[in-house]
Amino acid sequence: MSSGLKAETNSLPPLSQEALRSKPSAIREILKLTQQPDIISFAGGLPETNSLPTQLIPELHEKAVKDFGQGIFNYGLTEGFMPFREINKYYLKEQGLVVDDNLNKVLIHDGSQQTIDLAARILIDPGDNIVVEGPTYLGALQAFVPRRPQYLQVETDKYGIIPDSLKDILTKNTIKMLYLVPNFQNPSGNTIPWDRREKIAELAEKHNFYLFEDDPYGELRYEGEHVAPIQSLIPNRTIYAHTYSKVLSPGLRLAAALVPNHMVDKIVEAKQGSDLSAGDYVQALATVYVRDGYLKDHLPKIRAMYKPRRDTMLNEMVEHFPVNWVYSKPEGGMFIWVQGPEGADTKEIFKLAVNKKVAFVPGEGFFVSGGTNTMRLNFSFSNEDKISTGIPKLAESIKESAVIFENK
Repeated sequence: MSSGLKAETNSLPPLSQEALRSKPSAIREILKLTQQPDIISFAGGLPETNSLPTQLIPELHEKAVKDFGQGIFNYGLTEGFMPFREINKYYLKEQGLVVDDNLNKVLIHDGSQQTIDLAARILIDPGDNIVVEGPTYLGALQAFVPRRPQYLQVETDKYGIIPDSLKDILTKNTIKMLYLVPNFQNPSGNTIPWDRREKIAELAEKHNFYLFEDDPYGELRYEGEHVAPIQSLIPNRTIYAHTYSKVLSPGLRLAAALVPNHMVDKIVEAKQGSDLSAGDYVQALATVYVRDGYLKDHLPKIRAMYKPRRDTMLNEMVEHFPVNWVYSKPEGGMFIWVQGPEGADTKEIFKLAVNKKVAFVPGEGFFVSGGTNTMRLNFSFSNEDKISTGIPKLAESIKESAVIFENK
C-alpha cells in the first residue's frame, strides 16, 4: 500500500478491553497546557529543577564506574543492582522500617508508580474490594483500573484516614488491600499521626488485608517530628514504596520497594514481563549518592528551598482567598489541598484561572466519587515571586466563579 494512502481502521481487529477501559491522566493532560512559558503552574507534582543535584552527576558517574566497573552498562538482575539493594536496607531501616531477610526483600523498580502497578497485578482480581482515601493519589487509581477492582472510599479529615470510617467499611465488606500515602499525602498534604497508624495496623491484622504504603514525600519534612511507617507494625502484609524522584531525579526513574517474602517471586516475574530490570547504571549512580553521604548533605538544601515556598503560598491564601474556602497546612511534601463550599466547581474556576495564566489541578480526579469543589496546589515548582503573583490571580478566579454561580 502506498505510504500516501490513509490507513483504514474500521476493518481491523479491536483493541483489548483493558485498552478501551483506560483513560488519560487528568493531570498529564493539564500539564500539556502548563508547558507554556507564561503560565504560572501550581498543577504538577514536580520538584524544582534547581533542587536536583544535577551538578553531582559527573562525580557520581566517575565513582560508579571506578567502583563497579563496565558491567553497570549491561543488563542487570530483575531484583535490582545488588549494591543498591544493600544500601537501601540500611537507608530504609533508618526511616523506621522493619527490614529483615527472613521477612522481606528490597526490590528496585523504575519509579514507585511501577511498584503500584506490579502490586496491583499480583494482588487484585476483578471484583476485589480495595480501599482508597477520598482524596487519593490519581496515579494509583490509574494503575488499579486494568485490574477491575471495586473501590471503597474511606473518609478523611486533616489527619488523613479516619479509622472509624475504615472500621465501618470492614464490618460490611471483605477487602483485599488498603492503599495509603501516610506522609504529606498527594493530594491533601495531610500526615497520619501515630495513634491512627496503630489502629490501621490493628484493623489490617483483624480483617486480614494488605497495605500498600506509598511514601514519596516522607523525607520532605519542614517542621514537626518524623512518624514511623505503618510497615513497622505489620511488615508481613505491607508493600512499602520509596522513590528517589524527589531527592535525586525524576528523570532517572528509580524506586526501592520493600516487599514481604511470600510476594517477592511474583513481583519479580511481573517485572520481567514488563521491562526485565531497572538500569544498573542508574542504580550505581544512586548507590554512590546514598553510600557516600551526598543524599544526607543534599536533603537540607531541598527543604530549605521548599519551606519558604509553602509559607509564601499559605500567607498569600490567608490574605486573598475567600473565607469560606478552607485548605490544608502541611508539615512537608509538595501540596496544599483546597476545598470550597458546596456548589463550587473547580473545573470552571480552572478555565477562568488559565485565562489569567495560572494553572492548578481540579480535585475531582482524586476521588472515586465527589470532589467537584476541591483543588490541589503545588508549591515546590514555582518560586516565591511566582507564587505571590499567581495566588491572588487564582483568588480572583474563585471570586469570579462565585458571582457567575450566583447569577445563574
